[in-house]
Amino acid sequence: MAPVLSASFFSLPLPPWLQPTSTRVAQYDRRKRKKSIDWTDEEGEDAYATDATSAGESASAGPSLILTPNESHQYRVAGLTFDQELPGGNFPHGPAREEQPSKNSKNLLNHHLHALSTLRDPVYPPQSAAHQGTIRLQHLSVLTAILHKCLLQRDYVRAGRAWGLILREEFHGLPMDVRGEGRWGVGAEILLRRGQQQLSQLNSNIQDTASATTERPVPSFTRKGFEEAKEYYERLILNHPYSKSAPHAVSALTFYPAMFGLWIYVSQEESQVARKSVAAEPGDSSDEQSEDEASSIDLDHRTSNTKATRVADIRKRELEEAQRIATRMDMLLGTPPYSDSAELLKLRGMVSLWVADLLVSSLETLPESSHHDDPEAMLTDHLPTELEARRQHRLALEQKEREIRKAEAFLEKSQKRARGVAYNLEHLHLEEDLQSN
Repeated sequence: MAPVLSASFFSLPLPPWLQPTSTRVAQYDRRKRKKSIDWTDEEGEDAYATDATSAGESASAGPSLILTPNESHQYRVAGLTFDQELPGGNFPHGPAREEQPSKNSKNLLNHHLHALSTLRDPVYPPQSAAHQGTIRLQHLSVLTAILHKCLLQRDYVRAGRAWGLILREEFHGLPMDVRGEGRWGVGAEILLRRGQQQLSQLNSNIQDTASATTERPVPSFTRKGFEEAKEYYERLILNHPYSKSAPHAVSALTFYPAMFGLWIYVSQEESQVARKSVAAEPGDSSDEQSEDEASSIDLDHRTSNTKATRVADIRKRELEEAQRIATRMDMLLGTPPYSDSAELLKLRGMVSLWVADLLVSSLETLPESSHHDDPEAMLTDHLPTELEARRQHRLALEQKEREIRKAEAFLEKSQKRARGVAYNLEHLHLEEDLQSN
């Protein structure tokens, strides 16, 4: 079942206070009453009178505009505006008679909207720029619809073009803000995926003219696309830094976890795809030989051509990328407010656990010792290689323990920051009371 997205993500790329109200909201919106102010200098006092209360004959033409709070509430519940007449007939004990729509286009539109809302599965049209009658709003709504349609069809090339047009638009003299309603993530997703779409289209054209080849797993992105998405986040961080005056606004404190999360995802996905490619290859000739024949082959020549060695090399590249991410995060966590971010601290602890696992899995499997019963084999060149492998495994296990302790420290600190200052102060007072007793 597809996830249900919030309707706000499909609205216009405008701040909420600039977006037009929907049809249903406008139906229940209270209309402003226009007042005409009359100045009188009778007896030296100022007197004000409204058009609604100056004439009593207006009561026969329609309901009075002076309503009690109870009457106003009844109008809102009934879905009527204050200038509409109450339904006749046996209301409220019986249904009101249906009014036939007039030839007026406005009444006809209201009739159709009411008919849609009374269906078994009610249909409420979204806020439409065409209904509002603004050409610029209509243009923005069309671009937004094209953007989301292309994203649903995974056509990231056309989605990128629509996104670029939206960013170049202005409304009421204000440029579009990509931070509104979480739209900043759309740009990174398009940059990450569109390169793979172009590459897959090129490969499909080549495969149509060439013979069928063995399909290998490929990632859903390219390295160039990741670099562009990462640069996109870097620009957002520079353009929208953290501000103490607006601590809850979308700023660099929001973009950094997203950038590091994307970096981790790309590193793990590339490693996983590479390992799947190695596993999908046909077995080596050394794997098909019998044990007697394999025992006569040199140890170095046999282990260098196995899949385990290639998988270990892939893990080493993943470890280097993980350590690069950890170094960048350590530099960031050294300065506030990032040092107090619970999300960044938790992510840093998870990176330490990731590094701890890679420290061991990036090493080759220890060879079985076969020199204890053969004194002459002790003088060969195989024993130093085996001793060096065991030493590397021992150092990797020690580093893994250190990384695990570091991860526990980051996760514990993240939990304290997530609880807030009030919890920490309350916990501090409890410790002081226990010490005093």
